[in-house]
This record gives sequence, C-alpha cells and structure tokens, in this order.
Amino acid sequence: MPPGPPTRPIVGNEHLIPKSNAHFIFTEWAKKYGGIYTLKRFTNTTFVISDPHMLKELLDRKSSLYSHRPDSYVGRLITQGDHLLLMQYGDEWRRIRKLIHQYFMEPMCEKQHIHLQNAEATQLMYDFLVTPQDHMEHPKRYSNSITNSLVFGIRTKTIRDRYLTRLFSLLNEWSEILEFGATPPVDSFPLLKLVPEILLGRWKSRAIGVGELMTGLYTEVLGQVRRRRESGLNRGSFMDRVLDQNEKNPLTPSQLQFLGGVLMEGGSDTSSSLILAMVRAMIEFPDVQKKAQEEIDAAIGEGRSPTWEDFPQLPYINMMIKESHRWRPVSPLGVSHAVAEDDWVGGYHIPKGSTVVLNVWGMHHNEQRWEKPEDFMPDRFSTHPKLASQYTSDGPPATILATARAVASEKRAETIKREFLEATKVFANYD
Repeated sequence: MPPGPPTRPIVGNEHLIPKSNAHFIFTEWAKKYGGIYTLKRFTNTTFVISDPHMLKELLDRKSSLYSHRPDSYVGRLITQGDHLLLMQYGDEWRRIRKLIHQYFMEPMCEKQHIHLQNAEATQLMYDFLVTPQDHMEHPKRYSNSITNSLVFGIRTKTIRDRYLTRLFSLLNEWSEILEFGATPPVDSFPLLKLVPEILLGRWKSRAIGVGELMTGLYTEVLGQVRRRRESGLNRGSFMDRVLDQNEKNPLTPSQLQFLGGVLMEGGSDTSSSLILAMVRAMIEFPDVQKKAQEEIDAAIGEGRSPTWEDFPQLPYINMMIKESHRWRPVSPLGVSHAVAEDDWVGGYHIPKGSTVVLNVWGMHHNEQRWEKPEDFMPDRFSTHPKLASQYTSDGPPATILATARAVASEKRAETIKREFLEATKVFANYD
C-alpha cells in the first residue's frame, strides 16, 4: 500500500487529523508522501488522492469501482440513506441522477432557466447597491432564489426568508458533524453505540437533531408545493414534474423530500460560495477586476447589462470563473468514495472497502503545477477559454477541468450560465 504518516496503536493516524480544515494538513502530507498516501483511522484504511491523473483514472476509467460511498452510521441517522451524497451506487442512485439531469441540462436551461437567472442577477446588483452592509448575505439569497424557483417554484425574496436562514444554519451543522473526528468511530467499533453518549459528546443526539432539522425543512418546502398543486397551480418546477411522474416512476416520501433538498443544498451553497470567493479575489487582486471591467466595457459598453449571449465575447470572465473554482474550491476534500473491489492505482494495492478521499485543495494548490497557487491569476487558463466540459486533455491548466467531483457543477448548463451572469453583472456595475 502507499506510504503515509506514522501510526499509533489502535487509533492509527486519527490523532493527527484536525476536526476542521483537514485539507491543509492533507496537502502538507501530499508534499511529503506523494500523490497517493495512506491514512489509518482505527480499523479503516483511507487513501488520499492528490494527483489529478490518478483522480481522472478513478472517476473516469474506473467509475464503477469508485462511485460507492463509505458506510456511515451517523449519515444514516441523519438522512435515512436517502441523501444523494451518501447514497450507495446502484439502481436507485442512477434513477435519481437521471431525473436531475433531464431537467438541468442544456435544452431545458436554454428554454426556461436563463430568464430567471438574468432577473435574479439584476436583483443581486440592486441588493448590493441598496444594502451593501449585507454583502455576505446577498449571494446566498441570489443562489437560493434561483435554486428554489427551479426546484420548487418558490422564490426567495429577501435575506430574511425562513427557508433561506434555516437552510444555511442546517448546512453549517451538517458540515460540522460530518467533519473528520467530529463523532466517535462507531463504524470501526460498533460497540461504541452502546456507550452512554453523554460520555462521547452527545454525538447521537446531535446527529438526530441535524436529521430532524433537515427532514423538517425539506418536508415543509415539499408540502408547500403539494398544497399549491392541490389548489390547481402547477408551476412546472422540477418537483412539479417529479410529482407528475410519480405514479409511473414512484419515489418514497423520504426520497421525494431528499431529492428536492439535495438540489436546494447544492445549488444554494455552491454558487454563493463562488460569488464570495470572487469578491474576495477582487479585493485582494484589484488588477484582475480592472481587466474584467475593461473586457466587459469593450465588448458590451454602458448601454445594457451583460447576458448569456455575450459569453463568446468575454473569455476573461470565463477564465475568472475557472480560477475561482481552483483558488477556493467549494468542497476542498470532495465527497469520500468507497472501493467496490480490490484495485491497483499507481502501482499500489487498494483493498476492497477502503475509503478514498479526493484532496481537491491539494491538486489546486500544488506549486509544481500552478505558479504561485495562492495568487488569483485567471490568465492560467488563457489557452483554455472554452467551457470546462469541452476539454478532455489533462495538462496542467486542465487539471481544474478534470477535478470531476469538485467542479462537476460546472458541466451542468444551468450552473455554467448562473456563474457567468454572477460574474459579469458584478464587474459591469461595480468598482
């Protein structure tokens, strides 16, 4: 197996892994032990991948082996196994993914979604202008409103919206309890489930509490859709379409709730994080903002606001979006994978049942691949100005494009357009 940090009896490397921001130490270990290394976490063996070529091999050529998820007792307590990020690879997983792809790929986006995105991007600019003190909250409203409108037919009008505030509070608690070391190693030592939880930080009550918050929010939002439909109003949202098909393609009540909820999570958090990363970058690197504004002024002028049709004339904006994903990836360690069968990667044996962690942060901040990785430099992608999905090479600039799970959202037409409109409207209207 690959090398790794020295271990201790029983705990392995668990004592070395921080409960937050583990991607920093994982990246330091990658410099010492290489693009793939081993961590022992009690009885679990974890392999950390920091090499984009290995990542591409695992997720493209060997996807059937690496699409599974590690078994998580805490995850099941929270989600009953119906959350797409924790769901095991199989027929149900493929069926739900197919439902999502049918609605959020290019044709549907061109017909229906783009007008909504334009309107919400304009609202975002207005919000920044009128209440700049809430600049950290406006991107959350913007991304949540687009997502909820598309998924549920429910708009988020203000930053005080009850669904919005509950969602981001939930996401914070959800991410905290799933951090490395945040709960006892019950998957390695099942008998720990029998130990009074007061001795172990009330981990079970915390997990159940997060699950109740999650189920409560998703049930309430879906219930609003159902009541609207009962009154004869079908807005053609994603969940409207799913409910229309549910007699022929039935999902359980829990699956229906989590289907909409997962989309609400991902769409709300990813886009808002990208906007905030770009705003931070513009503060730290004003020359980049100046160049972006000059490109927009030259291509569009001052008479109108940018639209998706301007995409071909604004290659620097597209480079900025790619660089934002590289500079501050939304999910620095991606989502953990489980190995379905024994395998060999990079000359190393990967046993069945092992956990694989994708060190996205390490790939994106590798000094051997990226000059000054902590600097925000969109020109890294000057030779790759097209959409990420149009490239198949795996040279240095394309590693950002090949980091499949971290930037998978960029391949969906709806998200590509959303990010482009976010960037262009911000830079066209504000210095």
